[in-house]
Amino acid sequence: MKLTVIRKDGVVNATGKEAFETTIGSLAANGNTYHDVGMAWGARLISPNGLFADENGLVNGRPRTRHIVYMTDGAMVTSLSGYTHQGQEQTIPRVTSKGTESDLTARHTNRFLQLCEKAKREGITIWVIAFGDAAKPNASSPSLNQCSSSGTAYKAVEGELEATFRLIANQIARLRLSQ
Repeated sequence: MKLTVIRKDGVVNATGKEAFETTIGSLAANGNTYHDVGMAWGARLISPNGLFADENGLVNGRPRTRHIVYMTDGAMVTSLSGYTHQGQEQTIPRVTSKGTESDLTARHTNRFLQLCEKAKREGITIWVIAFGDAAKPNASSPSLNQCSSSGTAYKAVEGELEATFRLIANQIARLRLSQ
């Protein structure tokens, strides 16, 4: 696979892994969290149907087990005026018909949960890891718990993230051995 970095004006800036990593490293977060966007791309990339189906076929005539490890540092936070993957959402009536922040957040949360259910219907196991603010004892993330497959939602406070990934990897390995 060839990685190419293209500037906003369409000029090819550089190619290769180093250029890609430099570009990714230069991105800055603006404080919003759209769970639905991450889930949509995670599900698309490993789905046996759709855009990437050719990459996700049978292996030696046997089906693959499919897992999404969904990690987030916070609750769903949307913005009418900020730029998102769709542009400025206040200008897109199909995204937010009422034009309020709460309506926008509710729509994205609903879309996130629908994507989770669709992925699970396709046989994808969804593991959820909440860390940072989302992992605090008083943090409530019902949509994250609802999204995860049964028994696969975790909170990881500082210093526990690596151990949580190891726990998930071990459980996936055990599932593969038992099948």
